[in-house]
Amino acid sequence: MNSKKTYIGIIVVAALIIAGMYSTRPQSTTTPTPIIDNTTSAGATATTSSTTTSSRTSAPTTTPADKPKSTQSYKDGTYTASGSYKSPAGAESIDVSLVLKGDVVTDATVTAKAINPISKDLQAKFISGFKAQVVGKSIASLKLGNVSGASLTPIGFNNAVEQIKVKARS
Repeated sequence: MNSKKTYIGIIVVAALIIAGMYSTRPQSTTTPTPIIDNTTSAGATATTSSTTTSSRTSAPTTTPADKPKSTQSYKDGTYTASGSYKSPAGAESIDVSLVLKGDVVTDATVTAKAINPISKDLQAKFISGFKAQVVGKSIASLKLGNVSGASLTPIGFNNAVEQIKVKARS
């Protein structure tokens, strides 16, 4: 029983020590500051006194010169490209148009260009669901996977996006 009280006492003391170390109250320190009396005669000694200062922990301040410049890497505007991919029926493509503002896609359209009926159907499914995964996203990290059951059409989309990135680089 006595060892439990000792253990609890140690925990309480440790908590108090830790709380004191992380206190947000200013800590006072005494720093000696020499004071030289120029009016003393030859052979006299200078006197020193102590000054009490307060130290506080605060976040570093930044000046406008410290702030990073715009990290925008793409020019605002509307860009269009054609993206191709290979389906089981052969080569297919789609046309992609993206509107960029501040490296973010603010609008997007895709035009189906498929020849094969199955590819036409899958491109239509892709078109019905791709916008929610594109608008409002950064173009830098834009890369789509399976969209609405279409797994190959996103390859054409991603190819077109890569072409748009090249065109929009500033």
